Amino acid sequence: MDKKRMRTILAFFTPVAFIFCGAALSGAGARLYGFMYRPGFAPGWRMFALGWAAACLLIGAAGAFLINLRRGARKESVPLYVAIVTFNFLWWMSFFGFYTYFAAFIIMIAIITAAAALFVKLLKTRVIAAIVFAPYIVWAAYCAALNFNFWLLNALF
Repeated sequence: MDKKRMRTILAFFTPVAFIFCGAALSGAGARLYGFMYRPGFAPGWRMFALGWAAACLLIGAAGAFLINLRRGARKESVPLYVAIVTFNFLWWMSFFGFYTYFAAFIIMIAIITAAAALFVKLLKTRVIAAIVFAPYIVWAAYCAALNFNFWLLNALF
């Protein structure tokens, strides 16, 4: 296998595995989700998990595109991408692991900010990567609204 193909595969699977590790380490998210007060627009646990799985795949796809950008564009975009992946891991730990819903909401705002900045950079360098990444930003905004409402309804910091 050539070096470029291996780098692309690693760029796809590494963030996906990292985020899924955050989900696994955060504990019994499904049980917690079932016992929480939820807003009316909250999906069931299976749909929520499916949405996050799809979001992780979109992050991985963006990484695969990003790793193959020209060096200058990659150098500008990689820190934002790493921040998004790291914030996703921290969100899982904060929300499901430590039950700090307000902190998780702040992390979601950081995710959206970094994702919007990355989206703008991708629009300038690789439009197809920006198009693939756009649904992730919509999902993150939806999750931020959910997270805020979970915090209000469950009154935990």
